[in-house]
Amino acid sequence: MRKVLLVLLALSLLVVLSSGCRDDEDASTTSAPEVKGEPFEGEWVNLLVPEGWQIGDFPETRQINMQKTGTQMYVLLKLERDSLRTAEGQIDKFVEDYQSYKSTPTEAVTYGTNEFFKTTYELGGPQTLLKTDIGTWDTGTTSVGHWRATVTLQGRGHDTDEGVEAIMNSLVFKVPE
Repeated sequence: MRKVLLVLLALSLLVVLSSGCRDDEDASTTSAPEVKGEPFEGEWVNLLVPEGWQIGDFPETRQINMQKTGTQMYVLLKLERDSLRTAEGQIDKFVEDYQSYKSTPTEAVTYGTNEFFKTTYELGGPQTLLKTDIGTWDTGTTSVGHWRATVTLQGRGHDTDEGVEAIMNSLVFKVPE
């Protein structure tokens, strides 16, 4: 009789413990909280400006600068044209030319619906450089030019900041006319 009770007790303990493990697994798979902010619609990009971030739009130079208030964390966006290299080629060239910055090898990453080519490096602090081709333009020759978005992320902790992640995932590029 004791053996039967011990087996039943062990089984019920196993059930309780396994259900507790399942609850922990479910909690770890829940999504991160949604970042609140205001939409920004620019000439060549739409994005989310998270609460606590300031934005500066400079259409004449095709640049957008964002800063997290009270920090040295920045997201800098720039629209460029290049008839020689793709986005991946530009990142490869940066890594090759600036070896003293301890750049990481080029890697493909996806944010939202955009695929970027990325490197991280040290220049007065940790930085990440991302580039993506967003369209083409006629160069007037046999070659085709690339419209490219360049994103520079600066500041300690930018790689884990929820606001930076929300900005990157919200980017919707528009090919200039």
